[in-house]
Amino acid sequence: MNKKHKFKIGDWITYGDFTFQVADIVDDVLFNEAYFTQDLRNLEHVHINDAQLWQPKTDDYCWFRDYKTITPVLGKFEEIKENGFYGMKKDHQNKGVKFFQYCEPFIGELPTNIKG
Repeated sequence: MNKKHKFKIGDWITYGDFTFQVADIVDDVLFNEAYFTQDLRNLEHVHINDAQLWQPKTDDYCWFRDYKTITPVLGKFEEIKENGFYGMKKDHQNKGVKFFQYCEPFIGELPTNIKG
């Protein structure tokens, strides 16, 4: 029987002050379900009840991109449209919002699609 997990591999989750991408999921007798990161410098093991799916907040720095391009753009998050597109604030000279298909948190590293 396949168990449905709260998160899936590739999801961005928050745990306390940390934000990271799920790299592995393990069913654990003690924790029931545990999530691991690829970058063990941040966290190794996260209890499911203490984690939440990451949601960008206004003015959070994020990496934005479209699925057809691999070039990410670093910018400030503005909004999510009903169609699921993520809005990035344009600079003060180009007022408005530009929309992208994908958004991930800026955690001081290159985005996952170009990280070695």
